This record gives sequence, structure tokens and C-alpha cells, in this order.
Amino acid sequence: RSPIKPGLHLTFDANVKGQTFLGLTSLELKPNTQDASMLHERLSMLLFGRMGIPRSREVHSRFYVNGEYIGVYLLVEYPDAAFLTSVFNENTGYEYKYVPGDWTGVLDFGYHFEYLGPDLTKYASATVSTPFDPETHTNAPDTVTLEGMIRTINQEPDATFLSAMAPYLDLNLFLRHIAVETYLADFDCILGDNSGMNNFHFYRFANKQLSQFIPWDKDNAFDWVTRPVLHNADQNVLMRRLMAVPDYEKYYF
Repeated sequence: RSPIKPGLHLTFDANVKGQTFLGLTSLELKPNTQDASMLHERLSMLLFGRMGIPRSREVHSRFYVNGEYIGVYLLVEYPDAAFLTSVFNENTGYEYKYVPGDWTGVLDFGYHFEYLGPDLTKYASATVSTPFDPETHTNAPDTVTLEGMIRTINQEPDATFLSAMAPYLDLNLFLRHIAVETYLADFDCILGDNSGMNNFHFYRFANKQLSQFIPWDKDNAFDWVTRPVLHNADQNVLMRRLMAVPDYEKYYF
């Protein structure tokens, strides 16, 4: 977004396999060109942490290139294998970075967990554009579990919906994640305004169907302080179905 102060990604093990810096294999340098306060991202992640949701550690830093001062950046812990080990005590599961897009084929519609059909290649792929870009197991992403989860979100009858979803997601934790994003007045989130869902990583635990959302990229938080607490909840298929269950609606509020 800025040729003067670009966003940068550092990888410490590219030339020396297994090399780390302070236990990290990579680091995101975030310029905050969309946030003049340079506080939105860091405060958001601190709140996620206070709410018991695993998130990246972040710290402000002055940044120099060959002795020339470029500006203040955020050093952001990237959700890679080292991150997964630190927060989940494992890293052999399946991690994805969500890619926003009109995945249903409807222009400017975005994506809100609609079912994309039985073709597994529509969910995750390392060779073509898909909603879930594999960060691990790139040659063999777990499209079976993704398709099964999204099919369940869309097609499972109300009577068995909660029990059918239990193997895939901790629904209370999902609602807590949504609640934090809503409290932060973040328009570019899972219940986003621009293209439906956005700005999260997704991790499926090893030897389980269970997955978890990981928050990412919160420099657009603190945007619309009167944003309704159910804004776009009717668009997202999973959120809409959960809000139809009184216990989950009560938990979210």
C-alpha cells in the first residue's frame, strides 16, 4: 500500500534450515499505513489474548535499513509452525490462511460459509485460488474436513445441527471471537462489510476434525463505534444459524 513504507515479511530459516531468532522462524513487519495511531492492531490482539483466544504477539519498533530510519513498525508474530507450537503445543495439523473472494461465483457477493458443492478442490489448493490457502501440508490440504464442515453448516437439520458441528468447532469460542471483533468495531472481519469473511487463519488440529480460528490483521479496528452487535450476522451462514439457538444468542450477547 506504500512504496515508501512497505509491509515486509522476514524469514529466518530460508538460508539456514531450522534457524530461529528469539524462537521465531519468521516475522511480519507491519507499517500501519492504514492506521495513523499505530495502536489498532496491537490493542486488538491484546484484547483477543485477554479473552482467551490465541493470537500473535506484537510490539512496536523503530525500523532502519542500512542505517536509514524508515519509521515505526509493528513486529508481528506470524502464525507459523513456531506459533502453533507455542499456543497449541503442536504444529502437525492443517493450517490455512483465509483468502477473501467471490467464491460462490456471484460478483461482489463475497463469501459467508456458503456450501461450494462436493468438488473438494474448491475449498483448498496450493495450485489454484481457493478460500483456504494451505500454509502447511501444501501438497495435500485436508479438503475432506473443510468440505464436511461447510456442508454441515449449510445442510444439517436444525434438530441435529449442534451435535453435528461439535466435532468441527468449539461454537462458544467461535462466538467469543466474533464478539471481540464486534466490540472492536472492526469492519474487515469474519462478519465483514467489504467481501464477507476476512482476516483470519484457520487451524485443524492433528488427528482431529476440530478446528479453530486465529485472528489476523486488525489495523481496521476501531472504525465504526456504533456498529450494531448483529451487523452482517444474517449473512454469515454459521452465525445466522447460531443466533437462531437461544442459548448461543444469549452467550454471544
